[in-house]
Amino acid sequence: MAPKRKNFFTGPNAIFEIGLNPYQIAVYLYISRCGNNASAFPSFPTIAEKTGMGVRKAKDVVSELVEMGLLERQHRYGEKGRESNLYKVIEPELRGAQSAPSNEEVSASHAPTLVHDMHGGSAPHALYKELSINNIRDKDKRYIALTSDGHPFLHIYDLHYKNKFGKSHPDVSEEQLHDIISRLEHLQDYGVDEDQLHDAVYEHFNTLPESNDGKIFAFLHASFRYFEVRNE
Repeated sequence: MAPKRKNFFTGPNAIFEIGLNPYQIAVYLYISRCGNNASAFPSFPTIAEKTGMGVRKAKDVVSELVEMGLLERQHRYGEKGRESNLYKVIEPELRGAQSAPSNEEVSASHAPTLVHDMHGGSAPHALYKELSINNIRDKDKRYIALTSDGHPFLHIYDLHYKNKFGKSHPDVSEEQLHDIISRLEHLQDYGVDEDQLHDAVYEHFNTLPESNDGKIFAFLHASFRYFEVRNE
C-alpha cells in the first residue's frame, strides 16, 4: 500500500463545475481546508488574509456561499458573548439535502473543535488602532448613556464592552453621540449589518491593547478600514 500523503487536503471536484467565481472558490476551499470538509470557525480577517481579499469582500463572499447552500453559518455564543461564526461545509451534490437550519445560534461549548483559527494576532485588519479624541469637559455639556439613542449598533458595542470590562460604556456628550450615530449610519449605508458588526466588535476587543480603554471612538475610526468603507 502506498504511504499516505500528508500536508494536503481534498475538496469536492464539483466545486469547479457549478459556475462559482474565483473568490467564491477560494473561500469555499479555504473553509473546507480549515475543517477538512467538516466544520470550522475561522474569523473574517483570517479568511480574508488567507484568500487574498479584503475583509468586506470576504464577508460578502461568505454570505453568497450561504445563499447558494454551500455553507451553513451558525452564530456561536460563549461565556463572554458572541464569538466567531461556525461554518459547516456542504458538498455541491448535497445542497438542499441538509435539514439543519443556517444562521442558528449555538453555544460555543457545543461547537465542533476541529479548527480554532479564530483571531490571529497578526491579522492585518485587526481593530486596534488608537484614535486621539479630545474629551469634552465643558460643564455645560450634558452626558448621556451611549445606548440612549436606541440604535442597534450601539447596543451591540455596549454588550461587548460589558463583557470586556464588566460595566456599561461611559456616558458620552450629545455632540459625541450625534457623531457616533452618523458614523454608524454611514457603515449601514455601505451594507454593514448587525451580524457583521458583532464580528467586528468581537475582533476589536479580542485584539485590544492594554492601553486602550475600549471606548467606541477608536473602534469607529478603525471600522472604516476594517469594512473598507470610504470616509466621505
